[in-house]
Amino acid sequence: MTLGHIISLLAQGENSRIEFKTSFNRETIATLNAFANSEGGVVLVGVSDEGKPVGVSLGKETIQEWSNEVKSKTEPSIIPDAELFEIDGEALVALSVKEFPVKPVAFQNRYYKRVGNANHVMNASEIADAFLKMVNSSWDAYEYPSATLADLDMDKVAVFLRKVKEGGRFFVDTDPVQALTKLRLLRNGHPTNAAMILFSKENLLYNVHVGRLKTPSMIIDDKMLNGNLYDVVEETMKYIISHIKVAFEINGPLARTEIFEYPIPALRELVLNALIHRDYTSPIDVQIKIFDNSLSIFSPGRLYGNLTIDDLKTDAYQSSARNKLLVEAFYLTKDIEKYGTGYIRIRKEIKEYPTMNFAYREIANGYLVELDYEQQRVTMEEQPVNVTENVTENVTENVTENRLELLIREIKKKPTISFDELSIQLNVARMTIYRDIEKLKSKGLLRRIGPDKGGYWEVID
Repeated sequence: MTLGHIISLLAQGENSRIEFKTSFNRETIATLNAFANSEGGVVLVGVSDEGKPVGVSLGKETIQEWSNEVKSKTEPSIIPDAELFEIDGEALVALSVKEFPVKPVAFQNRYYKRVGNANHVMNASEIADAFLKMVNSSWDAYEYPSATLADLDMDKVAVFLRKVKEGGRFFVDTDPVQALTKLRLLRNGHPTNAAMILFSKENLLYNVHVGRLKTPSMIIDDKMLNGNLYDVVEETMKYIISHIKVAFEINGPLARTEIFEYPIPALRELVLNALIHRDYTSPIDVQIKIFDNSLSIFSPGRLYGNLTIDDLKTDAYQSSARNKLLVEAFYLTKDIEKYGTGYIRIRKEIKEYPTMNFAYREIANGYLVELDYEQQRVTMEEQPVNVTENVTENVTENVTENRLELLIREIKKKPTISFDELSIQLNVARMTIYRDIEKLKSKGLLRRIGPDKGGYWEVID
């Protein structure tokens, strides 16, 4: 390290790899510990918080004593590189460490990591993650306690292996046990955590709590979803789709396009992220809340590895998997791409919705994604007083007329069609179908032939 390098560090200021200290103390060792558990870094002793050299008093053996103290109080022991410099007549010492190959490193029974320009004590989950990364493994690769092959739903396994074969990304053995072993979903003949999350017969209580709310305290509907992970993904998407708005664009006499309130591919990607990358050692549920003009998805566990919120805002971030086997499983079935392209695709989908906002952030015990949009409004100052009434009447009339056309078309295709079938086909409430039928009858465009049961509808041209 040269004097020019030191001057450059002073100009940069404190960050994830640089720290200034006016003296050597306990916080100095904590910072070196955090650097060793992160990406490495340097502590400049004898420098103020503002980056100004203030000097430090040194004896003949001072620097060696500092190094010994760091070594004796860390486990595994780290020994910093120590170099003495002089700037403007002031002595300062650079103590630097590289990222330690054996992690996590402890300092007096605590484990620190570097976040921005501050040190943070690692929680139990982060300590476990650091260890698993060191051995190139993940929590989901370990055996599920006391589980056997009998605990797996082999029908679900068969469906999974068929999808893997169709995906063409992995050669699948005909023997399911051999296939699961090659995929590391079985370890020493026993199901791993990943295998149980994917195929367990019993509910493991990794829940997804979804709800439709009017306000944070006014719940209209909610549901707790759990079971095999592939099934939970599909059930979650069904619930969301059933509780968001949809419009129909008529493209001719026989065609219509459904326009959902949110881009469905983006929602699916966000749901997959929440379920695959969640921290399964946390007892907290994945939580999805659907409001009138917004939707949020909370997943337990903060961003994994060195990934940051700022990284996600770019198109060049490096992906990092907390649950490697779950990621691999969904990659092989072509439900996801493994190489960190999810947010790129999400932003591309949301771009088609000009008024939609896409936000994401870390909170105390997890990660939160929020989608919301602004409804276009006509103000009193911009238009005559009656414009709102006119717009509402015109829109309502057009929507109703379009729906009546669709209703007649469905009845022509199947004169015996029921109210429930019409409700499903047109994606509206049964009571709406009833009112539309009465409207058509009052206009002389529709009549019922025969009884309610066993009769049929006749469209009058």
